[in-house]
Amino acid sequence: MIKRIIIEGADQQGKSTLAKILSEKLCWDIKHFGKPTEDFNYFTGYIGPENTISDRNFLSEVVYSKINSRDCRIPNLELLQDALIGYGAIVILMDRSHEFVFDATRHEEYSEFQIAKATILYRQEFAKLKMKKYVINPNCNNYESTVDMLIDLIKATC
Repeated sequence: MIKRIIIEGADQQGKSTLAKILSEKLCWDIKHFGKPTEDFNYFTGYIGPENTISDRNFLSEVVYSKINSRDCRIPNLELLQDALIGYGAIVILMDRSHEFVFDATRHEEYSEFQIAKATILYRQEFAKLKMKKYVINPNCNNYESTVDMLIDLIKATC
């Protein structure tokens, strides 16, 4: 049963756009994970309430800790994945693939080089996940039908 959706991916990959579409079609809330606060719990903080779409989540901590050359702050990634699986979470990786063109007008926190590196790291870390996972390329011709199929899948499990 799908009760939580986690949307991951580097900057400018379409995460927020997909979150908005899913929120409107499923009537679920969106929780955006930006930079964690000092008191953020790097385990329970990633487990949102039911019927929540996370615009970023734990995988961003894994990837951006590498981009920023620091240790990952998640105490036990394996245990966190088990908890998220138990709470009915799925992970969607937004990946524009080779069609990605950096938009310098968006004034991102990270450089084009860092976003390109993050894209590669997301692919690598995503491949290691044992959770139910999907990759969506918003530049594909079948993007809308893919999203519709995902919505139907989620509704069927509710």
